[in-house]
Amino acid sequence: MPNITDTFTEDPNAAYAVAGLIIFVTILLWFVWVSPALSSLRWHFHNLIGSLRDADNDWSRAIEFVEASDTSIATVDAAWRETQRRVVSIPRADVSEFRLLNAPTDLWSPTRLLAQRVNLPLAEAVPNLLVGVGLLFTFAFLTLAIHHAAQVINVPGATAAANTDFVQ
Repeated sequence: MPNITDTFTEDPNAAYAVAGLIIFVTILLWFVWVSPALSSLRWHFHNLIGSLRDADNDWSRAIEFVEASDTSIATVDAAWRETQRRVVSIPRADVSEFRLLNAPTDLWSPTRLLAQRVNLPLAEAVPNLLVGVGLLFTFAFLTLAIHHAAQVINVPGATAAANTDFVQ
């Protein structure tokens, strides 16, 4: 049975294959796991923004337009419902102004909206894991290269003068 170090030292394409596999799996995870969630969220935001534009600064119409639009993502729907609860009517002369009580950043943050669809701690850790794997392979192959260099320099039966001529 061949040793794994022999496979990597004798066939340089093996290292490229492992690196390619790591890159392929990373790209596959992006397109299968993260990208669909982001695309879906982006589509629902465009729907929501279009509905709000159609309302023309009229809060009652905005509520109607958003209710009529498709907000099938639970987190977007929950954020919209909470936004509705936070809006208060302030009577001014002959019109009512609508104001939001708190800042909407806690409701509409990307972390909150993506938390149910994507494992965010893992998604944030993936770049660090890839750097760790890269460092692991760097030092593993450096060790193999130094080991091979030491074997070439310390050929049994060679004289010290021959070894120095080879190194120079």
